[in-house]
Order: sequence, then C-alpha cells, then structure tokens
Amino acid sequence: MAFEGISDNEIRIGYLADMSGVYRDPIGPLGEDAINMAIEDIGGSVNGANIVVFSADDRNSPDVGSSVVREWIDERNVDMVTGLVASSVTLAAVGLLEEADKLGLVNGAVSSAITNEHCSPNHIHWVYDTWAMSNGTAKAITDEGHKNWYLLSADYSFGHALEADVTRVVTENGGTIVGSARHPFPSSDFSSFMLQAQASGADVIALNNAGGDTINAVQTAGEFGITQAGQILAGMVLFSTDIRSIGLENAQGLQFTKAWYYDLNDETRAWAERFRERTGSMPTMVHAGLYSSTRHYLEAIKATGTDDTQTVRQQMGDTPLTIFSRLAATFVKMGAWSTICISWKLKRLKSRKMKMTSSTLSAPFLRKKPSARFQKVFAHLSPVKSLSIHYNKLKELACLIRLLSSKTVSGLL
Repeated sequence: MAFEGISDNEIRIGYLADMSGVYRDPIGPLGEDAINMAIEDIGGSVNGANIVVFSADDRNSPDVGSSVVREWIDERNVDMVTGLVASSVTLAAVGLLEEADKLGLVNGAVSSAITNEHCSPNHIHWVYDTWAMSNGTAKAITDEGHKNWYLLSADYSFGHALEADVTRVVTENGGTIVGSARHPFPSSDFSSFMLQAQASGADVIALNNAGGDTINAVQTAGEFGITQAGQILAGMVLFSTDIRSIGLENAQGLQFTKAWYYDLNDETRAWAERFRERTGSMPTMVHAGLYSSTRHYLEAIKATGTDDTQTVRQQMGDTPLTIFSRLAATFVKMGAWSTICISWKLKRLKSRKMKMTSSTLSAPFLRKKPSARFQKVFAHLSPVKSLSIHYNKLKELACLIRLLSSKTVSGLL
C-alpha cells in the first residue's frame, strides 16, 4: 500500500512526562530540550514538513495522562507521543495510542509489562526495563556472595514489576528474600521502612523505586547508619541526578545499573556538554534516550517520506540504531530496542569525588542464555566480571546484537 507524504504537512510530537513530581529532575522539563536537540540535528524539518512539539505534565496520574493523550489525538492529530515516564501512566497511554494507530516511544517507564503483557504494534520501549535493571544489579551483587535480600518497593505497577524481577534474579542465583515492604507512591518519609529493612538483617536492601523516592530512601538510610553497619543498598533504578542530590556521604557504596552514562566516551561527553550548555545540567540516560529515539523516528520519516505509523515503525526496526553506540542496539520484534546496560558501584576517592566502577553487563528485553561464541566475544571487556546477556526464547529473536569493532564498552544506550 502506498502512502502519500506527511499528514497535514507537519510532524506532531507529544512529550508527556512528570514535570513537577518525583521524576522532574531525572526526566521532566529537560526532556523537551533533548527532543528539540534531535530536531535541530536533523535540520529542523523533514522533507519540507515542520516539526511541532507539544508537552504536558501528567502529574504521575493515569487519568491525567490519558486525558492529555486523548486530547492530543482528537484535537491536535499528534503523530507520536514520547516521554511516558510513570509505568501506570504509560500502560494507560499505550492503549489509547494503539486504538488510534499512533506511535508511542516509551523513554521513562521501566515496567517490563510494557513489552510483555501490554505489547502492541504501536509502541517501542526504549532505554531500559525492570528485567535489565534487576539482572544488572541483583545478579552482580549475589555473585559477590551477598545472598540475603530485603525488598522495598513503590506500591504501583513499576515497583511491583521490579519487585518480581529482582525476586526472580536473586532466587535464581542462590539468594533468599528475607523480607519485603511496599511504600506509597510517592513518599517523603522512609523512616519506618528503613528501620524494618535494617532490622531484617539482610545483606542487601533493594530499593525498587526511582527518582525522589530513591533519594529520600537513601538519605534516610544514611541517617540510620545502615551502610556504615555493613548492609548494602542497591538502587535498582538510579539516575545521575539522584546521586548529586543524595550527596557523597550517603551515595558511597551504592550499586546500580545504567543504560547510558554521559562520561563514557568522547561521543557521549560531546553530546552531554551540548546538553549542559543548553540546560545547565548534565543529561540522564532518559534524556539520552529521548534524543536518540526522536532522532531515529525523524530519520525513519525522512527515509520513507511518510509519517504513517506502521510504515515508520517498520523502518525504525529495520534500521540499525548507532546513535551513542559502538555496540549497535538491536530492535526486538515484540517492540523494544535491546541495548547493553552496565552495573556500577560508587566508590569514594580521597579527593571527595565519586568513582564509578563497572561489574556486570545486562541487556533489556533479551531472556535466553547466550551462546558460548557470544560470551567469548565479550570476554575482553575488562573490568566486566560476569556476563548477564540473555535472549528471549521466541524464534524471531535470533541474533539480535552485533558487536562492532571496539575493545571497550563504549557509547552504550
């Protein structure tokens, strides 16, 4: 079937995110800057069509988010919606996008349900998911011999999904869940929750939350001397902005997984500096995801000459993603980009700066154990200690990641 040009001679993008709550700093208003950088880098227009960006604060409410998306679809004929931060908001929004045959690029939400139970041909999950983050961090820590875990989870879909994935990874690797609790989302007082976790005697306290909730939990743990007494804090979803807010004293020893890091190589540093000059802040992995996904989307429209949803989505999947990557990201047919994530540990230096040391690789959306040949390819990636890259058993997910010529883990998104 042939498609003629771009509808309305205009490409309309909606950016839906938490602009004022717990996810404001790691994603929030600065995400629109990342989107606009992608638009500028492609020339400001595509095949003569203007590019318009709408933005809105979903206030982490599925009702508010759904209302905004409906209005964008019905009144503004939006072509694509991105951001989609809180998993509860995202799960509501992607259903509306599928009904209207519009495209969603999920760049903030983490729940693996987005590409499992709620998979659709109308959205692509970018950056990370709970499966990748739990495999990166929980496997690395259990492999070090820390087997007894306490789980503190945000009480909504994201926290539930992360709790389930962490439980699976810990038990599969010989560990035990000795206790758990769920806190309201969002929360400002973590005193009782952290005292329960401390009293459990667990080797590791997993924080299955993000943004302001993680910051508050880690700071509370610092007040109670939890890490000083020997318990490990695992930030299952931790942003660079969180680390700055937490501070040196409380952040040291934190273990976490990142899908992108601004100081990883020359390419990431150059883009991050452009972002900092524009916004006054260094970008997070989600800001990088918003940039790369928007640019990839616009390049697909340019290549196909249409903004038809399914045509563009097919083109995006057929075209290798190399933005920020020497390890090429690969499109998974069920609706996700699979990329390499690295597990990190923060160490305090004498200069009162923090050093991030890497330990484990993981990849979102891929489930089955890799072949011996695949493991051999990654064997040179020192200081990586253990490999946690997995493939889904689906037949169509055969060879999904190509390693380009590189001797170091670089440019990962």
